[in-house]
Amino acid sequence: MKFGSDKASHEERCSQGHSSGYITNAADREKGISLAAMIVGWENVQDRMLSRFSTQ
Repeated sequence: MKFGSDKASHEERCSQGHSSGYITNAADREKGISLAAMIVGWENVQDRMLSRFSTQ
């Protein structure tokens, strides 16, 4: 099963680049973690999100 052209780069396929994919507040982080946990279970969630806010 193929999805799209093998010659297309990630940037061409992705409407937003990774530089614009940061979370900007703690509420977004919690929402992402909760959604992932509903899909795969809490024990399988690893938070690797990049943030642009202070966690202190």
